[in-house]
Amino acid sequence: KNGRTFTGCTLSSMACVLEGLGADAIGINCSLGPADMAPFVQELARCTSLPLIVKPNAGLPDPVDGHYDVPPEPAAYTLRGDRSVLYFYDKSAAVRQPLMCVRCGREVRYRRKLCRACFEADLAQRRAEGDAHRNAEYHMQRERVLFFDLELTGVYEHDEIISVSIMNGAGEMLMNTLVHPTHKKRWKQTEKIHGITPEMVADAPTLSELAPRIRGLFDAADVLIAYGISTDYAHIKYIYATPAERNALRAKTRCAAAEFVRYLQEHHPDLTHASLSDAMQVLQVEWDGVAHTSVADTIACAKVWERLFPHYYED
Repeated sequence: KNGRTFTGCTLSSMACVLEGLGADAIGINCSLGPADMAPFVQELARCTSLPLIVKPNAGLPDPVDGHYDVPPEPAAYTLRGDRSVLYFYDKSAAVRQPLMCVRCGREVRYRRKLCRACFEADLAQRRAEGDAHRNAEYHMQRERVLFFDLELTGVYEHDEIISVSIMNGAGEMLMNTLVHPTHKKRWKQTEKIHGITPEMVADAPTLSELAPRIRGLFDAADVLIAYGISTDYAHIKYIYATPAERNALRAKTRCAAAEFVRYLQEHHPDLTHASLSDAMQVLQVEWDGVAHTSVADTIACAKVWERLFPHYYED
């Protein structure tokens, strides 16, 4: 209670010595209860810029019933004997302190919960690993790698496919067709994006009619790639009847959007948008056809993939 350690060291001396020795954090534990320790925590905070770790014991028990008069949960305050609140800080002068780096604990956070130095070191490591992943030789056959894109009546799983384009890695367009939906009659919101009207698909084949051919193409492929594969998979999986068949389809899929996001985080961390148009711009790839149509998006996805993975194919 005299503000000194068992060896007689003052708080200010302790803070100065430990900070000089390179401690990541200093603090007080045991000895006093929360109420009695609070003034010493405040004094220690004035003596150092290091993070503080405070772990008081339960204080002294009530001599009558042995009860420890402390709050049941960890808090930034405690209760005095008269039940009044004692805060561990001056509420009128309290200022939120910046969070510290989770790796070194010494500097203020910059990005990804890391300080600038730790972030840059982490970025260099992630970039090296990502470049090794993208520049590896995968020895894939162009004819057995398929790119595909769907246009839908909406963004939800109950929406329907109204356009399918499938192309292999050699640039051969294997399927490019409109699809007649069996339930949806109008899709005004998505029509503004892809331009497909109900009239345009009135005489188109249904998905069930196209399913055997699509399954044949997919089953013969080693890899299926789309930009934002989760949405496309959520709709195309229904051409397969069993969970086992759908799981086998899922195992073949690769997401070009996920790979571009990884590249973006490693080489352009200041950029946050990762649409297919963004990928085309960042990777300096030109569009073929009208953007947001399934055929143009399929070709664009293939170009983005080959720019990200320059040694993906055997040739």
